[in-house]
Amino acid sequence: MLQCGGKTTVLNAIAGLIPVHSGSIGFRGHEIGGESAFSIVRKGLALSPEGWRLFVQQSVENNLLLGATPLRDKARAATLLERVYEIFPKLAERRGQRAGTMSGGERQMLAVGRALMSDPKLLMLDEPSLGLAPTVVESMYETFGRLHREGLTILLASNPSNSPWRFRISQPCCRWARASCRARRQRLPKIRRCRKPISALAEARNATQGRESPQTAMGQQTERT
Repeated sequence: MLQCGGKTTVLNAIAGLIPVHSGSIGFRGHEIGGESAFSIVRKGLALSPEGWRLFVQQSVENNLLLGATPLRDKARAATLLERVYEIFPKLAERRGQRAGTMSGGERQMLAVGRALMSDPKLLMLDEPSLGLAPTVVESMYETFGRLHREGLTILLASNPSNSPWRFRISQPCCRWARASCRARRQRLPKIRRCRKPISALAEARNATQGRESPQTAMGQQTERT
């Protein structure tokens, strides 16, 4: 599970959606940094992006079939489609419905199903629970757990508060990000923290300017009356 700043950027770079300016990205023993997103999907890596990014005017089934575009053997699309329908029965019920008319939970199912249509070895999920009802989130994560038990490797990018999963996987990307942030922070000038309350600061400022603070003036007025 990936839980750190820059999660979406990391996943998009791995998937080939944004350029990699330095370093390298390896997948199953091959360097994939700099390759096109289409070729990376063909190598067995699929991304279900944050915000779904569906073709909202197209039907559910058309969106799913678009996910099978990278397949070398197009005859496998029918088998994979039935598998997705078996995993997400609601998609089968709404196969002719326009994607734009679906609920948030159903759109998330469709986004994951579209990624599964490429028959990936690694499925990357970017904030799959964002904005969904707790009951829908619980159901989605049960499905992810099932896919994982069936042998699918899953890289999940999620806010800890949104994730019901109780385990965490090693996070080298996050460790690198934290180290980079620490290095940048060390180059910044040190700023002394002021622990005095705001009222004390106001009194000190007024004293240097020869003015009374509102609290002091109010106290003197009370004594005179």
